[in-house]
Amino acid sequence: MAYTRPAFNSANVTWQGLSAYSRPAFNAANVTWLDSAATALLSDSGLPLPPSMVATSNLVASLLDSGMLGTPTVWAFHGNAAWAAVASPLGTVTVLATYGRVAYVLADSPLGAINARAFTDFTGAIPASASITYVMDLVTPDGDVRVPISSWQATLQVGKPSYLSCVVPACADWLADVNAATEFVVSRCVTVSGVQIESEMARCPVQTTQTDRGPTNYTLSMSGYGDEIVADANPDVIYDRELTDVRSISAYDTGTRIRCGIDWLLRPPMRAYYGETSLLVSYINYYAQGNDRYMDVGERIE
Repeated sequence: MAYTRPAFNSANVTWQGLSAYSRPAFNAANVTWLDSAATALLSDSGLPLPPSMVATSNLVASLLDSGMLGTPTVWAFHGNAAWAAVASPLGTVTVLATYGRVAYVLADSPLGAINARAFTDFTGAIPASASITYVMDLVTPDGDVRVPISSWQATLQVGKPSYLSCVVPACADWLADVNAATEFVVSRCVTVSGVQIESEMARCPVQTTQTDRGPTNYTLSMSGYGDEIVADANPDVIYDRELTDVRSISAYDTGTRIRCGIDWLLRPPMRAYYGETSLLVSYINYYAQGNDRYMDVGERIE
């Protein structure tokens, strides 16, 4: 499908007063839509020449740069993901619009450093009925070793060391790997439409191990303390999370604590919401034992 440029004397457009679009010369090149699938394409013919762009039927985002003396704009958007624009080489970067919390790219100027930032929230694609499991990976000099666990517990917190512990059932086959490990990591896992999704929940160095052996059981308990998390009094709103499966809300002089379902992405010092209640997360206590899995989310007000 070919795109034919409109008449050269058609009206110009201003997007919300942020950036004016001046229509190029009437005899500039047209654009042809391809059948291939691409997530992002950027093409610049060079400073003396007008920019060129390749557009596809599954385009997520594209950025056009009309040259150092012109106003960069963002055009041809299909797929509802994100787009960005630079106001001018001498001005600040302007993000015109985002949709879906996917990604955006910032460039200070042609003479400055380029900064990239991306965030994706995949949790909306996970059905409520999906089966969620937890796994543990041992970090060893020879690579990561995945080990099954029966339970785990962790505390992530601002200004104080974090903590992680887990229990490995039938541990005999994993003892050598445990002895070689420097760190252990607990991840949350789910399979959606045949795709495995994993999210790291906590990570700590291996500091304490204990084995318990009985007539039929041989289990290993391991734990460690990790680095404290740096405080942030004004976290970016893009990371705000809504708490779900709330069991209780406790209010103290030192802050509020909410016991709720485990969230895939919430971490200190992000902001959490439950209805009209909001708090800056100072700590999260995770509890996962058998089929009972929940977290305590709390703030510390000094």
